Amino acid sequence: MVLSAGFLRRLGAWFYDLLAIATILIAAALVAVASNSAQAIPAENLWFKAYLWLLVGAYFYLSWRLGGQTLGMRPWRLQLLDLSGGRPSRSQLLIRFAGAWLSFLAGGLGFLWALIPPQRATWHDLLSRTRVCKRLAT
Repeated sequence: MVLSAGFLRRLGAWFYDLLAIATILIAAALVAVASNSAQAIPAENLWFKAYLWLLVGAYFYLSWRLGGQTLGMRPWRLQLLDLSGGRPSRSQLLIRFAGAWLSFLAGGLGFLWALIPPQRATWHDLLSRTRVCKRLAT
């Protein structure tokens, strides 16, 4: 049985994922600096920004695709599902990632949308036709 995840549970998962993403970005930056003769990468370097953005996208896409959960979702017993309760498609996952950036760039309003009952869905949930559910023991 599954129920839509509440905002606080999702917030906990986001915090855990933030730690995972920070680790990935630090490691990626170390690789980039090492491959640049130990010279700092300029902040305005678009290739570097794209490289980091793609790594973050790969983290979410692969996590959702392979297990329906990111590292942050696991301890909170959250699962990403499509609206029929199945595994989301590849296109839904890409739309979800892009929609999450839209939610973020709107000052977080798209994330706060999950506070509105009865759906408790973020903008990226709505755009991708997916939902984050709390897994109950059977």
